[in-house]
Amino acid sequence: MGGLWTLPLFKALEAELPDPVPGHDGEPVIYELRDDGDRLVASADLAGLLQVVQPLDLSTEQSLEEDFRLFRERRKRLRGLGSVVVHVVLATGGDAEALAELVERKTARKPSNVFLLDAGGETFARLRDEALTPFAEVVLLDRHGRLRGAYGPGEAEGDRFAQDLASLANWPASDPPVGEAIGR
Repeated sequence: MGGLWTLPLFKALEAELPDPVPGHDGEPVIYELRDDGDRLVASADLAGLLQVVQPLDLSTEQSLEEDFRLFRERRKRLRGLGSVVVHVVLATGGDAEALAELVERKTARKPSNVFLLDAGGETFARLRDEALTPFAEVVLLDRHGRLRGAYGPGEAEGDRFAQDLASLANWPASDPPVGEAIGR
Protein backbone atom coordinates (compact mmCIF):
# COMPACT_ATOMS: atom_id res chain seq x y z
CA MET A 1 0.00 0.00 0.00
CA GLY A 2 2.86 2.39 0.81
CA GLY A 3 4.39 1.74 -2.61
CA LEU A 4 1.21 2.90 -4.32
CA TRP A 5 1.33 6.17 -2.40
CA THR A 6 4.96 6.85 -3.31
CA LEU A 7 4.61 6.01 -7.02
CA PRO A 8 3.33 9.51 -7.97
CA LEU A 9 6.23 11.07 -6.04
CA PHE A 10 8.82 9.07 -7.96
CA LYS A 11 7.13 9.89 -11.28
CA ALA A 12 7.17 13.60 -10.41
CA LEU A 13 10.87 13.51 -9.50
CA GLU A 14 11.68 11.93 -12.88
CA ALA A 15 9.75 14.57 -14.87
CA GLU A 16 11.69 17.08 -16.94
CA LEU A 17 11.18 20.75 -16.25
CA PRO A 18 9.82 22.83 -19.12
CA ASP A 19 12.09 25.21 -21.00
CA PRO A 20 12.39 28.51 -19.15
CA VAL A 21 10.44 31.51 -20.40
CA PRO A 22 12.74 33.56 -22.70
CA GLY A 23 14.06 36.92 -21.54
CA HIS A 24 15.81 35.97 -18.30
CA ASP A 25 19.03 37.49 -19.60
CA GLY A 26 17.46 40.87 -20.47
CA GLU A 27 17.65 44.16 -18.64
CA PRO A 28 14.76 45.46 -16.52
CA VAL A 29 12.25 47.71 -18.25
CA ILE A 30 12.16 51.17 -16.70
CA TYR A 31 9.10 53.42 -16.72
CA GLU A 32 7.61 56.17 -14.56
CA LEU A 33 3.96 57.08 -15.04
CA ARG A 34 1.27 58.85 -13.04
CA ASP A 35 -1.72 57.01 -11.62
CA ASP A 36 -5.32 58.23 -11.38
CA GLY A 37 -4.46 60.07 -8.14
CA ASP A 38 -1.57 61.90 -9.87
CA ARG A 39 1.03 59.91 -7.91
CA LEU A 40 4.21 58.89 -9.72
CA VAL A 41 4.58 55.11 -10.01
CA ALA A 42 7.86 53.64 -11.22
CA SER A 43 8.50 50.14 -12.49
CA ALA A 44 10.91 49.68 -9.57
CA ASP A 45 7.94 50.16 -7.19
CA LEU A 46 6.54 46.86 -8.50
CA ALA A 47 9.73 44.83 -8.03
CA GLY A 48 9.04 41.38 -6.64
CA LEU A 49 5.75 41.07 -8.52
CA LEU A 50 4.97 39.58 -11.92
CA GLN A 51 3.54 42.41 -14.02
CA VAL A 52 0.77 41.77 -16.53
CA VAL A 53 0.85 44.98 -18.59
CA GLN A 54 -2.06 45.81 -20.87
CA PRO A 55 -3.43 48.90 -22.61
CA LEU A 56 -6.77 50.61 -22.02
CA ASP A 57 -8.12 53.14 -24.52
CA LEU A 58 -10.30 55.76 -22.83
CA SER A 59 -10.98 57.73 -26.02
CA THR A 60 -14.27 56.03 -26.98
CA GLU A 61 -16.82 54.11 -24.96
CA GLN A 62 -16.61 51.14 -27.36
CA SER A 63 -12.81 50.76 -27.12
CA LEU A 64 -12.93 51.30 -23.36
CA GLU A 65 -15.53 48.56 -22.87
CA GLU A 66 -13.64 46.10 -25.09
CA ASP A 67 -10.28 46.75 -23.40
CA PHE A 68 -11.87 46.53 -19.94
CA ARG A 69 -13.60 43.25 -20.86
CA LEU A 70 -10.22 41.78 -21.91
CA PHE A 71 -8.65 43.05 -18.67
CA ARG A 72 -11.38 41.38 -16.58
CA GLU A 73 -11.09 38.10 -18.51
CA ARG A 74 -7.32 37.98 -17.91
CA ARG A 75 -7.78 38.79 -14.22
CA LYS A 76 -10.36 36.04 -13.87
CA ARG A 77 -8.18 33.48 -15.65
CA LEU A 78 -5.20 34.32 -13.42
CA ARG A 79 -7.03 34.61 -10.10
CA GLY A 80 -5.42 31.42 -8.74
CA LEU A 81 -1.95 33.02 -8.78
CA GLY A 82 -2.88 35.33 -5.92
CA SER A 83 -0.79 38.26 -4.82
CA VAL A 84 2.32 37.40 -6.87
CA VAL A 85 0.70 39.06 -9.93
CA VAL A 86 -0.09 42.73 -10.41
CA HIS A 87 -2.18 43.94 -13.35
CA VAL A 88 -0.70 47.14 -14.77
CA VAL A 89 -3.20 48.91 -16.99
CA LEU A 90 -1.77 51.68 -19.18
CA ALA A 91 -4.56 54.10 -20.07
CA THR A 92 -4.46 56.33 -23.13
CA GLY A 93 -6.91 58.85 -24.56
CA GLY A 94 -7.92 60.44 -21.26
CA ASP A 95 -6.75 62.22 -18.14
CA ALA A 96 -6.39 61.31 -14.46
CA GLU A 97 -9.96 62.39 -13.71
CA ALA A 98 -11.45 60.16 -16.45
CA LEU A 99 -9.30 57.24 -15.30
CA ALA A 100 -10.29 57.71 -11.63
CA GLU A 101 -13.97 57.86 -12.61
CA LEU A 102 -13.63 54.64 -14.62
CA VAL A 103 -11.86 52.78 -11.81
CA GLU A 104 -14.61 53.80 -9.37
CA ARG A 105 -17.46 53.06 -11.79
CA LYS A 106 -16.09 49.59 -12.58
CA THR A 107 -15.17 48.94 -8.91
CA ALA A 108 -11.67 48.01 -10.05
CA ARG A 109 -9.67 49.61 -7.24
CA LYS A 110 -7.84 46.60 -5.81
CA PRO A 111 -4.27 46.16 -4.53
CA SER A 112 -3.44 43.93 -7.50
CA ASN A 113 -4.63 46.49 -10.07
CA VAL A 114 -2.44 49.45 -10.98
CA PHE A 115 -4.00 51.97 -13.37
CA LEU A 116 -1.48 54.36 -14.94
CA LEU A 117 -1.72 57.13 -17.53
CA ASP A 118 0.31 56.43 -20.66
CA ALA A 119 -0.87 59.62 -22.39
CA GLY A 120 0.30 58.95 -25.94
CA GLY A 121 0.71 55.20 -25.52
CA GLU A 122 4.50 55.48 -25.77
CA THR A 123 5.26 53.10 -22.90
CA PHE A 124 3.13 50.23 -24.20
CA ALA A 125 4.36 50.87 -27.76
CA ARG A 126 7.96 50.67 -26.48
CA LEU A 127 7.21 47.34 -24.78
CA ARG A 128 5.69 45.99 -28.00
CA ASP A 129 8.73 47.17 -29.96
CA GLU A 130 11.20 45.62 -27.52
CA ALA A 131 9.29 42.34 -27.70
CA LEU A 132 9.18 42.50 -31.52
CA THR A 133 5.42 41.91 -31.30
CA PRO A 134 3.61 44.90 -32.83
CA PHE A 135 0.11 43.50 -32.26
CA ALA A 136 0.58 42.46 -28.62
CA GLU A 137 -2.44 42.89 -26.35
CA VAL A 138 -0.58 42.03 -23.16
CA VAL A 139 3.04 42.06 -22.03
CA LEU A 140 4.60 40.03 -19.21
CA LEU A 141 7.36 41.42 -16.98
CA ASP A 142 9.02 39.20 -14.38
CA ARG A 143 9.73 39.95 -10.69
CA HIS A 144 12.84 41.89 -11.71
CA GLY A 145 11.07 43.94 -14.38
CA ARG A 146 12.50 42.08 -17.39
CA LEU A 147 10.35 41.64 -20.49
CA ARG A 148 9.49 37.94 -20.64
CA GLY A 149 6.80 37.85 -23.32
CA ALA A 150 4.29 39.72 -25.46
CA TYR A 151 1.08 38.06 -26.55
CA GLY A 152 -1.35 38.86 -29.33
CA PRO A 153 -5.03 38.10 -29.71
CA GLY A 154 -6.47 34.61 -29.88
CA GLU A 155 -6.92 31.57 -27.69
CA ALA A 156 -3.52 30.04 -28.51
CA GLU A 157 -1.74 33.25 -27.49
CA GLY A 158 -3.84 33.39 -24.31
CA ASP A 159 -2.84 29.83 -23.47
CA ARG A 160 0.85 30.59 -24.12
CA PHE A 161 0.57 33.67 -21.90
CA ALA A 162 -1.03 31.71 -19.05
CA GLN A 163 1.59 28.96 -19.34
CA ASP A 164 4.50 31.43 -19.27
CA LEU A 165 3.03 33.31 -16.33
CA ALA A 166 2.38 30.10 -14.40
CA SER A 167 5.95 28.96 -15.05
CA LEU A 168 7.36 32.22 -13.67
CA ALA A 169 4.99 32.18 -10.70
CA ASN A 170 5.51 28.54 -9.72
CA TRP A 171 9.13 27.83 -10.66
CA PRO A 172 11.36 30.36 -8.87
CA ALA A 173 14.50 29.17 -10.69
CA SER A 174 12.97 30.38 -13.98
CA ASP A 175 13.10 33.95 -12.67
CA PRO A 176 16.69 34.44 -11.45
CA PRO A 177 18.06 37.80 -10.27
CA VAL A 178 19.39 40.13 -12.97
CA GLY A 179 22.76 38.94 -14.26
CA GLU A 180 22.35 35.39 -12.92
CA ALA A 181 21.90 32.31 -15.14
CA ILE A 182 18.93 29.96 -14.88
CA GLY A 183 19.71 26.82 -12.87
CA ARG A 184 18.06 23.60 -13.92
